[in-house]
Formats: sequence, C-alpha cells, structure tokens
Amino acid sequence: MKYYAVLVLVILYVFPLQADEVSDWKDLVERDGVYYQKIDDTLFTGQVNGAKERGYILEGKKDGLWVSYWNNGELRNRGTYMAGQKEGVWVSYQSDGELWKQGRYSSGERDGSWVIYQNKGQIWKKGDYSNGMEEGLWVVYHDNGQLWMRGDYKKGKAEGMWLFQHSNGQLWKKGAYQTAEEEGLWLVYHENGQLWMRGTYKNGLLEGLVEVFDQTGIVNEKATGLYEGGRITH
Repeated sequence: MKYYAVLVLVILYVFPLQADEVSDWKDLVERDGVYYQKIDDTLFTGQVNGAKERGYILEGKKDGLWVSYWNNGELRNRGTYMAGQKEGVWVSYQSDGELWKQGRYSSGERDGSWVIYQNKGQIWKKGDYSNGMEEGLWVVYHDNGQLWMRGDYKKGKAEGMWLFQHSNGQLWKKGAYQTAEEEGLWLVYHENGQLWMRGTYKNGLLEGLVEVFDQTGIVNEKATGLYEGGRITH
C-alpha cells in the first residue's frame, strides 16, 4: 500500500495537475460570451495571458480578477467577473495612467455610485445607477471644474427640474424634463447673463409664444413668435 502511495506522489511531482492555460486569445473561440478551445470545441478552463487582457476562465466564462491594458502597456481596466458577468468594484484608467472611472457592477449591470473623471483627476460626472440605468441625482462639470448640469434621472431618463451653467459659472438654461423630453417653461441665457430665450415645451417641442433676445436684450424679431410642434408659425 505504501508503495502505491509513494508512486502516486512521484507521478504528481513529475506531472503536476494544472488547469488548461493559453498564452493568447488565438487558441480560443468566443460564442455569446462563452469561450471554447479551437482544437476540440470544448469549454475552456484556465488562465488567459493575452497582451491586452488577462484573467481566468472557468467552464467557458470569465471568472475572478481580470485586467486589461492600453496599446502603450498602461493599465486600462481592473475588476472581477462572476460566471461571465462583471461583479463588484471596477476601476478604469486613461491611457496616460490617470484615473478614468470607478464604480460597482451587480450581475453585469452598473449599480450604485459611479464617478467618471476627466484630466488630472478632475470629476466630469457622478451619480447613481440602478440595474444599469441612471437613477436619482447626477452632476456634470466643465473641464475647469465649474458646474455644467445638474438634475435627476428615473430609469435612465432625465426627469424633473434640470439646471445648466456656462463654463464661466453663469446660468445657461433651466427647465423640467418629462421622460427625457423638455416640458413646460424653459429659460435660456447668454454667457453674460442676459436672457436668450423664454418659451414653453410640450413633448420636447416648443409650443405657444417663444421670445428670443440677443446679448444686449434686444428682441430677435425673426425667432420670436408663436410656435407649434417646434416650428414658428407667427
């Protein structure tokens, strides 16, 4: 009995059990998010060490920690998969190494708080997702850090009152959305703070009296008038 036990140990030492492993994606074929070995079309299990993407595949589906890289070798994405779907915290970087975006996934969908950055760590926009769609308050900034827009989403569509600002901090426009379409009174301003347009929307189109002004406050006679279905009728 001892002889056979020693023999097994020797075999395992000389020929250790290893998961399938490939050095590049060229040995695999993907169908509907599932990976098979080209040589025999069986589900692949093992480590994939590609130049641009690396991680583990379990029974044909990405599983565990995965990382991907830009053409210049800089880290692009880092996060985990569970049975082929993104799960948990994911972090993405720009090609120069600067932080790009970070947030969580649940069953392959964005979920919870997300932050997206522009150059030098400056926040571009931030807000929450639910089941892969924007939900609740979102805020977007100009590249100089000034507020650009602020408003709520409901199931991925703008809803309720929204506020927009020029990059100099002056109010640009404000009004309400209903299922991602402008609805009711909207006011639009020039960068110098002068009123540019005052009008009412219905189902995303201007309706009724619309007043348009230049930067000095003089009425634009050609654009001012009665609108129907988004077109001026005078």
